[in-house]
Amino acid sequence: MDGELHRVFNFHEVSDGKYPNLIRIDSELMSIWISAFSTKRVKINSWQDLKYLNVAYYRGRKNVEKFLSTVIPEKRIFKVSDDKTAFQLLAAQRIDVVISESFEGRRLMKNNYEFSDIYEVGKLDETRIFSYINKKYQHLSVKIANTLDEMKKDGTFSQIFNRVIKSIK
Repeated sequence: MDGELHRVFNFHEVSDGKYPNLIRIDSELMSIWISAFSTKRVKINSWQDLKYLNVAYYRGRKNVEKFLSTVIPEKRIFKVSDDKTAFQLLAAQRIDVVISESFEGRRLMKNNYEFSDIYEVGKLDETRIFSYINKKYQHLSVKIANTLDEMKKDGTFSQIFNRVIKSIK
């Protein structure tokens, strides 16, 4: 793989080193919140609060997988192919909680009437997001990081980021 647009800061740690050919570009793209969503008016303050619940999340989120595996038995963790499927399971009362990115969860609730009884019930982890590239392009990593930092300073990065966010709302 030549690169990944957005992965967590500690991608190698949470993926147990499965992608040794990827190196991080040291310029943070954004910070997101991993949140808990439920149809019940419960408050989730920590990963430990999920201990006795059935939880679904979008497969491939290695950081979420790592956190959940330390708290919940595997038989109560449901990996799904996308966030919408997880929310559908929640709306159908087949699980207790969905773990998703806060922005994405709120977007799904806003754009899908079937999710009108779902609430964001807690923020679990603030996650710093970075790009990664194949180590064969390591000579470009500092240049890319510097370019991103310059774009942040002159406002270009914000303009592009805000356009992208508007297009997915």
